[in-house]
Amino acid sequence: MATSTPMCGICDLRHISKSSVVWCPECDEGLCGNCKEHDTLSKSSRNHSVIAVSDYQKLPSDVLKITLICSEHNEQYQIYCKKPESPCCIRCISENHNSCKEICPLEDVIHNFKTSSAFQEIEQTLKEVAENHERIIQNRKTNLKSLKDLKGKIRNEIQQFRLKINSHLDQIHDSLIKKLDETEERECEKICNLLKQLEKKEQEIKEFQSDIANIKQYASEFQSFLAMQHIDKIATESVKLLQELLSSDTFKETRLYLDLDKGLERFSSNFKTFGDICTDYKPTVIDIVRRKNVQAQLVFPKMYTGSIDDINLNLIQTIKIGSDNKGCTFLGDGQ
Repeated sequence: MATSTPMCGICDLRHISKSSVVWCPECDEGLCGNCKEHDTLSKSSRNHSVIAVSDYQKLPSDVLKITLICSEHNEQYQIYCKKPESPCCIRCISENHNSCKEICPLEDVIHNFKTSSAFQEIEQTLKEVAENHERIIQNRKTNLKSLKDLKGKIRNEIQQFRLKINSHLDQIHDSLIKKLDETEERECEKICNLLKQLEKKEQEIKEFQSDIANIKQYASEFQSFLAMQHIDKIATESVKLLQELLSSDTFKETRLYLDLDKGLERFSSNFKTFGDICTDYKPTVIDIVRRKNVQAQLVFPKMYTGSIDDINLNLIQTIKIGSDNKGCTFLGDGQ
């Protein structure tokens, strides 16, 4: 959008700096109050339509760059060529558009264009494009929100799975600890029971040792003989019991160790992640406004420059004439 007020073009030619009050699109220059009055009285420009400079400055900068003067030849555009869709001055036609057939006066193309169906089609198409952009933007924003929601859902699933694993591990942990306590208690009880038996036997042997000392000192030979025979039997039985004990499982060294489940070993070594975060794509369901094969085109009269040989005749009407009318006419080349 223009920011500075354009100077009056006519005054500028007279080396007078004067701000414009109106803009004449057809003259492609601004006019001050006096020059505006002259422009409306001049025969060549009395039909020109002017707009206020303030309104002119509202036009987009790209539109303000458009002029009626050919930048290559510095002459006013008078002709429009559909291919390649460009306005042309007389010199453009003679130099670059000799073979073009779809050309016509520029005035015919731009006449009432702002109220034409082509203008309305372009305006409607742009409106639909804007609406579709808005729909797509809203769709993408919705997708962003859904991604955030899905992230929260997946995070919760991971946490719930972790809690489930923790609960399961706690159960098997507690079960194994309980078994450890029970096993240790059972084995300790076996050893304690054996200790009680051995300690009882040890006390008996100590008593026999005390008896032997008294027998040796105070008993008669006969008493000593019979008493020692009895003690010998008990000592022999004790030696036999000890030998049996040393060779039995009861006397084996009891140890505890952990035999890890092979599945748990594989679990600890192979388990690297709970899973993976995957991306799934599916077609977006969105209603796009799309008119049936509508394409805004500039419609203008065509002027062909081909030869007469390219003209095809179509029968429009047959007229019956009387039998007295006879004759024909030939062209100079015999046709």
